[in-house]
Amino acid sequence: MSSEMNDESIVVAGRPPKKLALLIGNNNYEHGDKLKYCINDVHDVANELKQMGFQVTIGTDLPYVTMIQIILRFQRQINTDDLVVFFYSGHGIQWEDQNYLIAIDNKCLADDTEMYRHYAIRVQFILESMTKRRPSTIVFLLDCCRTYLTENQALSNTPLTKSIPENTTRTGLTTMKGVAGSLIVFACGPNEAVLEESKNGRNSIFTYHLLKHIVKPNLKIDELMCHVCNDMFEDTNGQSCCYRLSSLRTPNVYFNALNEGEILVKHPMSSFFL
Repeated sequence: MSSEMNDESIVVAGRPPKKLALLIGNNNYEHGDKLKYCINDVHDVANELKQMGFQVTIGTDLPYVTMIQIILRFQRQINTDDLVVFFYSGHGIQWEDQNYLIAIDNKCLADDTEMYRHYAIRVQFILESMTKRRPSTIVFLLDCCRTYLTENQALSNTPLTKSIPENTTRTGLTTMKGVAGSLIVFACGPNEAVLEESKNGRNSIFTYHLLKHIVKPNLKIDELMCHVCNDMFEDTNGQSCCYRLSSLRTPNVYFNALNEGEILVKHPMSSFFL
């Protein structure tokens, strides 16, 4: 387990907007399928974001309590007009039409789906808690559409979704309720799963293509994700493509703009939550 945090929760009057990123990657789950590429994904994306001037917070192989803590501490760093990126690579699941991220201490989730409510982290909660800090834009990158198996189900090769009541838990993630100023990107479409495969032996398919395009200067984020989607589609023979839910209020959102003034557009989200 590791985490790297920037402690910048003090608001400074008149300070310029920041570019902030929180990246979490979980490989070594205590129960069920372990993953291979998530920690690499986090470090590789983080390195690129640092080069673009992002203040980066990283957490890897996090248990539930630590995962909640790092999210809440990061949330407190966000101030009005900041550009915020949240990247997660690991296991996730949908239950009762909500998406949950799964920490590595997941034994309690194996036998009782009600435990998702208490020991998995609801993605909508993360989005809404960050939104309250009035950033200009939030970008969620969710590379967690893998089929999630518990330990016993992995041995029997039976997906989790077949052992619980219908219409409660399904494969992959479901769509979400966006908020103004947000872009949510899933590694695949709703109710779909991506295989734990790699094109380069280091990164997931989604992150591999994200890394190819995220470094390109003056590429709007919507255009960037179109390139990622197209490359995934070609690589998987049409079997997989990232899915985007956009509520952006401006087309001029960049990860790597030569003119920094175009990145941090002043449309604080909180005006939609008064």
